[in-house]
Amino acid sequence: MITCTVSDKPLLKQSVKGFVFFVSEGEKLASHVKPLLGDQLSLFEKLAKERNFTGKKGSVFSFPFMHGTSIAYVIVSGLGKKQGSYFTLEVLREAVSRTVRCAEGLKIESLAAHAADEKDFGHPIQYILQKMSCISMKAAYAFDEFITDKDARTFKVASYTFVVDKKDLKAAQEGVRIGAIVADAINRARHWVDLPANMMTPHSFADN
Repeated sequence: MITCTVSDKPLLKQSVKGFVFFVSEGEKLASHVKPLLGDQLSLFEKLAKERNFTGKKGSVFSFPFMHGTSIAYVIVSGLGKKQGSYFTLEVLREAVSRTVRCAEGLKIESLAAHAADEKDFGHPIQYILQKMSCISMKAAYAFDEFITDKDARTFKVASYTFVVDKKDLKAAQEGVRIGAIVADAINRARHWVDLPANMMTPHSFADN
C-alpha cells in the first residue's frame, strides 16, 4: 500500500518523480510550475492549451520534464469552482484520487504535493491531511494477487508526500496517522470481500 508522509521541506526540494498541483478552474498555472520548469514552461503551457486544461473539476493533466539529469512529471488536478466560500471535501477526494491513478498509468513511484489549504476547504489542517492520506491509500488499492503476469498488474505508487508549513507539521502528521488507520481498515475489508469464497471461509475470516 502507498505510504503517505508529511514534510516541511519545500515542494521543489522533494526527492520525487511526480510533482502534484491542485488548481481551481481558470487559475493561472504558470505561478505554480514556473520555479520547477524554468525554460520548459512554454512547452507546458502550449500542451495544456492544446489539451484544453483549465482546471475544471474532474480534469487532470500531466507533463514530463527534465529535472536535473532525470525525467520527472508535473501532474495538475482540477478542483473546479468553489461552492460558496469553499471547495467540498468530495472535490478534494476526487482530485487526489485522480493524481494517484495518473501516477499509476505513468509508472511514477513517488509523488509530492502541497497540502490543501484550510482557507479553501474550511477545515483544520489535521482533518484535511487525514482525508488526503486516506483517499490516497484507498485509491491505490488493487486486488491483483492472482494475476500471474506481473506486467498486467497495477503499478504500485510507493509514496505520497504532503508538504505543509513547519507550524502545521505536528497536526498534519497526526492527520496522516489517523488517515492511514482508516484506509488500512477499509482496504483490508475490500481485500476480504475480493477473496474467493474457498479462501475466505468463516474460520479463516475469524482468524484474520
